[in-house]
Amino acid sequence: MATKVIMPVEEYLHTSWPDGDREFIHGEVVEKPMPPKSHAKIQKALLLLFSRWEASKGLCALPELRCAVAPGVYRLPDVAVFQGEPDEEIPSAPAYAAIEILSPDDRMAAVLAKLHEYREWGVAHIWLIDPDARRIYEFGSDGLRETGALLMPEHGLSIPAADLLPEA
Repeated sequence: MATKVIMPVEEYLHTSWPDGDREFIHGEVVEKPMPPKSHAKIQKALLLLFSRWEASKGLCALPELRCAVAPGVYRLPDVAVFQGEPDEEIPSAPAYAAIEILSPDDRMAAVLAKLHEYREWGVAHIWLIDPDARRIYEFGSDGLRETGALLMPEHGLSIPAADLLPEA
């Protein structure tokens, strides 16, 4: 089990780690699980798809961007989608969409807590992708609901599960 690291927020904000960024939850530095190739491939597909719409829809998708989702809470969504490029280096204004991709070491309780934080932050679209189960979920006021696509009807966008979860 990993050792908990406690530090002041200012120290966290000025620290970089050689093996990837960390999340920060009320003084505790939280290491993200090491994602497998399937996770990286889905993240890449999402970034490529959203890059097609950046100019026409004004959507800016960024991977693993440190975001200030609440006082004392900094998260790194697998993909954060903004309406336009964020003005801040560490955005405090909510992302338009947050996408999390499950890794084998993820704990569902921790993932759900993160999805709730995104909702409280004001994120309009929250999705969870499970590569192993080959399922996509939308997170709303009623919790997780399986869906066949990432939908942004207000932008006329639909990303079918088959585009993100190709046959192995």
